[in-house]
Amino acid sequence: MKFPFLSLILLLSVANAFASDLDFTLVNQTARSFEGLYITSSDNKDWDANILLDGKVLAAGAKIQVRFKNDASSEIWDLNLVDDEGLS
Repeated sequence: MKFPFLSLILLLSVANAFASDLDFTLVNQTARSFEGLYITSSDNKDWDANILLDGKVLAAGAKIQVRFKNDASSEIWDLNLVDDEGLS
């Protein structure tokens, strides 16, 4: 079960390495739906707010555009996905 998440994160990392800024499109290539998407700089001890607002769900096969604030400057970011069963 960890392999789909790992491949999703690796795909995200490779795609983002060639981007000119931090914004990216996250594509859910798993068979699960996600109710939570949290991104924070790796030096932050707490997760920032859920990016999926108003009860939105990132369904299997769906995608979401993730945009960072202009002053975001961390070199390393942590990403946490929470599925429809509350697992992350």
